[in-house]
Amino acid sequence: MVLQNFNWKLFTVLVILGVIGALGLIPYELEMYDPTELPADVEELDEWTVVTINLLSQTFLVAVAVFFGMLTLKRTGLRAPFIEAFVAKEKMPAVSGKWLGLAISISFVGSLFVLRLDKHIFMPQLNLPDSMDLSMTWWHGLLAMLYGGITEELLVRFFMMGLIVWLLAVIFRKQAGEIPPIFYYVAIFLAAIIFGIGHLPATAQLFGGLDTLLIVRALLLNGLLGLWFGFLYYRKGLEYAIIAHMSADLFVHVILAT
Repeated sequence: MVLQNFNWKLFTVLVILGVIGALGLIPYELEMYDPTELPADVEELDEWTVVTINLLSQTFLVAVAVFFGMLTLKRTGLRAPFIEAFVAKEKMPAVSGKWLGLAISISFVGSLFVLRLDKHIFMPQLNLPDSMDLSMTWWHGLLAMLYGGITEELLVRFFMMGLIVWLLAVIFRKQAGEIPPIFYYVAIFLAAIIFGIGHLPATAQLFGGLDTLLIVRALLLNGLLGLWFGFLYYRKGLEYAIIAHMSADLFVHVILAT
């Protein structure tokens, strides 16, 4: 059976980490709560009820994503080596100072690039009112990076990227150890695009609709760094992707935010 050797301990740890990330988003959700944006039949709900419902939904989504993501690991060879070692009570792998430095430094450069791209290319064409503030309170950003770094990496890289590699392996009949690098690169690209598409509803809500410029903006600003996170997951493991993603969110929402 498929679940005969399923690692429930690893599943539990990953889900807990994902929920911790989702908890970090709560202060920002409370700040952005607007009952007038809720459907008419539920707009009487208070903010904590809405936040609780969102948290339960996120928990379910993370659990499903982690469950199916774990089913792809054996065939794809993708790993979370530090978390796996922790769960198995084995010796931790050596931390690569080189790759850790690259994870953070390239995330910094990428964050600087997307911020400048938004400020100088996209924003001047949007003609937004001066009163409209798209920035996040610094401590909200500090907490929200847990969601981006952990929860989104579980959803996008661990699940989505792993699923794409697995599907390609099944379609082309490649077993573990036989999967060519191109499969991983295709998955890295598609997962980044899907992540950008996933931001379109929030973009539409924020700007009151979508047009070509806003779609391109959402795909580029949210997808470019995702290519780097996916590459790290492929080459070094999930933990390096998490660190890179958290670093990028820290740079964008806290350190480089103006």
